[in-house]
Amino acid sequence: MKLLKRNISAKDGSGSITLLPTTPEDLWHTYNLLQLTDLVRCTTLRKVSKESSTGSVTSSKVRMNLTIEVTKLEFDKDTLQVRISGPNSAENQHVKMGAFHTLTLELDRQFTIEKLCWDQIYLDRIDEACHPEREAEVAVVVMGLGLAHVCLVTGSVTVTKARIEVNVPKKRTGSSAHGKSVVKFYVCNLDVNRSIIHFSAPLLSSLLLSLHKDAIYRAILAHIPFDKVKCVLGKNTIL
Repeated sequence: MKLLKRNISAKDGSGSITLLPTTPEDLWHTYNLLQLTDLVRCTTLRKVSKESSTGSVTSSKVRMNLTIEVTKLEFDKDTLQVRISGPNSAENQHVKMGAFHTLTLELDRQFTIEKLCWDQIYLDRIDEACHPEREAEVAVVVMGLGLAHVCLVTGSVTVTKARIEVNVPKKRTGSSAHGKSVVKFYVCNLDVNRSIIHFSAPLLSSLLLSLHKDAIYRAILAHIPFDKVKCVLGKNTIL
């Protein structure tokens, strides 16, 4: 989840927060953030009819921003969408005040929630959704030759923090391009891993490396505490 904007009164806790869900888990967080009487604003498509000077009527779908007061709320686990229904609560040239509408909250579409009071439970949930790495218990690096993904695993979600890709040419007699590219790839991995994986975090206790079998990468292990590393090289396990 990305927190795009926060405007909450320090006096009474009222205000709004704008969020952008980026993972399916974020939509579940969104569902639990909402309650009846909240105001939700996001873009939607609405059928609009227009009458011409000759009396003919044409209809088209128009994308617009709507703000509705939540009177009905549901989470669809199959489509990974949150659907909310209620009356329109803000002036709009296409929709009358009080007209009922349904908004669909989905991945990669920002929305704004406005509450009369944001209590600490809601704020803590937003903080958890925006920083899942704080709850990570295991870091995972899944690596092939030239391609790696760095992930953090919590009790409920796996978050991909980085994708590392370096073009590695085939080995050729008399050429050192392959070896130089492999070294570049592993050095890049080391730099990214250092920036993402912090064993000083309260819960992070282990690192699982699924590696391409290559001796060069063993040098990287010298920079990571051995008691926190489990290397999986093919069928072999090295503690």
